[in-house]
Amino acid sequence: MAARAFLILIFVWLGSGCVEPIKTPQLQCWQSTSIQENNTGQFTLLNWNIYKQADDPNWQQGYLTLLNQYAVDVSALQEVNLAPLQAFWPQEYGLQYTPNLLLSSGQFSGVLNTSKWQLLQAKPLLSDVLEPISATPKAAIMSIYKLDNENMLRVINVHAINFVSDASYAAQLQQLQVELSIAELPTLLVGDFNSWSDSRLMLLEQLAKRHQLKPLEFENDQQIKRFLGDKLDHIFYSEHLKPIKAWALAQAWGSDHNPMLARFELIKKVQTLDQVAKQPDCSGRQQRPKNIQGK
Repeated sequence: MAARAFLILIFVWLGSGCVEPIKTPQLQCWQSTSIQENNTGQFTLLNWNIYKQADDPNWQQGYLTLLNQYAVDVSALQEVNLAPLQAFWPQEYGLQYTPNLLLSSGQFSGVLNTSKWQLLQAKPLLSDVLEPISATPKAAIMSIYKLDNENMLRVINVHAINFVSDASYAAQLQQLQVELSIAELPTLLVGDFNSWSDSRLMLLEQLAKRHQLKPLEFENDQQIKRFLGDKLDHIFYSEHLKPIKAWALAQAWGSDHNPMLARFELIKKVQTLDQVAKQPDCSGRQQRPKNIQGK
């Protein structure tokens, strides 16, 4: 186990670069220019750690290809450098973004949710524990979307803390538990969970089980990102949802993680949209992306 920990520390050090941490949670969001309703009860999710490739034209073309080819309704992306998105972003997709660090290039990096559906609520989260060496937190974001006049979907997109103790890893999961406890909603808990040990995976699965979330099984899970043999990326879903198909792609378009796609059907409705009324709201913010002041 000591050898594994040493390897991970070296991995983190090599990838950290010169960065500046974001110290307080910040939210950047805008609504779709053409909000759509989901009238079929089915939708497709894309989960992907893009490895800060948003300024790469190859990645941009790959992402647009995925949106169109697989009719993606909602995306959860990690390690997103926001500024380059302004040049090519499809205007019909609204987004919610939370940065966790400022790169030496002057670009922010963080987590991003995006959909054509109406955004009801969004909340940014930063881990209280920090990564070693870079002293940066990890980010998560919760978005609640209106599917139609009766139904909502909560998407919690997580980039989990990496080289820290299991106790510190559990502390970030505790933040997610607070959000999951707010209301009973159709829920997806997705992201790069850095679950590179049995003990970390156990903590993650305990969180999911506590909130009646099931792990999504993939047809070809050999394509899912692994480190030292353990899967890092996961999708968990609530009992309101029925998985139809889940698959990971072989092509990564410059990222070190492969895209994960899943199609779901909403099978259990919630009683009222009022359940989210007291949660932080950014639905009124219509602006396009701009630099976020991280200092």
